[in-house]
Amino acid sequence: MSLGQVAPGSQKSLAFWLMNQSAVPVEVAEMTSSCDCLNVELPERHLVPGQRVEGGIELDLRKEPQFRGRLSIEVEGKDKSGQVVFTLVVKVDVESE
Repeated sequence: MSLGQVAPGSQKSLAFWLMNQSAVPVEVAEMTSSCDCLNVELPERHLVPGQRVEGGIELDLRKEPQFRGRLSIEVEGKDKSGQVVFTLVVKVDVESE
C-alpha cells in the first residue's frame, strides 16, 4: 500500500480493506507498527471466513518535521497467541519542501 508523496511534518489518512481468506474465524488481538508515526484502526477485530472490514491508517509526521526521504512501514496484526494473521506494508515518500 502506498501513501504516495507527503509533505514533511504533515498528516495523511487512507482507508484499506482487510479480508479473512481463511476457513476459520480470526481475531486481531494486537496490532504493531514499525514506526510510531503510523496508526492503524480496525472497527471490527473478529472476522468470520470471507468477511471484509474497512480499516484506516493515519500517518503523522509532526513529531519529526525535519525528516525527508522514503519510509517502508510494516504493520502486523496478531491473534491472542501472538501468531501473525496479517501484514501490511505502507510506503511513503516524504518530499523536500
